[in-house]
Amino acid sequence: IINVPHSNGMDPSEFYQVFLQQDELLECDILHVHHPKYLLFSECIRAKKIVLTHHGFYPDMANVRKKYSFFETYVSQYLRSIMDVNEIGFTVYNPIPAKAYPLLNCEKNNDLLFIGDCNKKVKRLDIALDVAQELNVQLVVAGRANNDLLNQFAKLSFVTYIGEIDQKTKMDLMSRSKAVICPNDPPEAFCLVAAEACAVGTPVLASNNGGLPEVIKHGLNGFICNNMEDYLDYYGKICSLEPQTIRSTLINNFDVGKITHDYCDLFRLLLMR
Repeated sequence: IINVPHSNGMDPSEFYQVFLQQDELLECDILHVHHPKYLLFSECIRAKKIVLTHHGFYPDMANVRKKYSFFETYVSQYLRSIMDVNEIGFTVYNPIPAKAYPLLNCEKNNDLLFIGDCNKKVKRLDIALDVAQELNVQLVVAGRANNDLLNQFAKLSFVTYIGEIDQKTKMDLMSRSKAVICPNDPPEAFCLVAAEACAVGTPVLASNNGGLPEVIKHGLNGFICNNMEDYLDYYGKICSLEPQTIRSTLINNFDVGKITHDYCDLFRLLLMR
C-alpha cells in the first residue's frame, strides 16, 4: 500500500517524481487505485492487472481510457449506470468497518441531523432546512459553511450549527439523533454519511437520487423520499425502525469483511483472464 501524501498538499504527480527515485522496481498481481490521477503509477509499477475504483463522477474518462488500460469498478450501480459506457465494469460497494461503529444505547436528544459540506449544492442543505422548519423540529448542522450560510443560520432559531467535526464527534451525534437527513442530488455516488448513520443504528431520511436507494432499504434502515410530503410523513415513522435491524441491514450489505471478499473474488476473476 503506497500512501500518497496528498494530505500535506503534495500533488500526485509531485509524489510520483519522488517515487521514481527509489531503486527497486515494484511488481504485483494487482495495482488498485482509487482515482484516475493515480493511474500514472502504472507507468513504473509492473502489474498483471490494473483496477480503478470510481468513487464519483469523472467527466474526462474518455481521455483516461485512451491513455491507460485498466478494469473499472464503481461504488454503486447508479454510478456504473452513468459511467460504464462499454458495460464491462463491476460494482463493488464502499465498505463500512462495522467494529468501528458500535451500537450505542444513547438518549435521542437531537431531532434531525445533517452532516456534509454545506457549501455543495448537491448535498441540498436547503431541503434539510425546509423539512426541519415544516416539522417544527431542531436541526443540527455539521460541516463546512461559508459566511453567507453562517449569517443564515444565525437567523434560524431551529438550527444549531456546530461546524466541522471529527470522527468521534460524528458517531456521537449520529447515535444521539432521531434521524439523519440526506436529501442529496445526483451525482451522489454512494453517500457514506447515510451508511455510517445506519451502522450506529440511526435511521436515514434519504432522497431517491444517486446511490442512496442502494444504501437505504426503504422501511428497514430508513426511508426513501421523493418529495417534501414524504420527508414529513416518514419522519413520523422513524420510531418504528429498530436500531438493531437498521444496523444489521447495513452490515449485511456493506461491512468491510463482505466488501473485502467481493474485491478478492474480483481480483481472482481478473487474474484468470
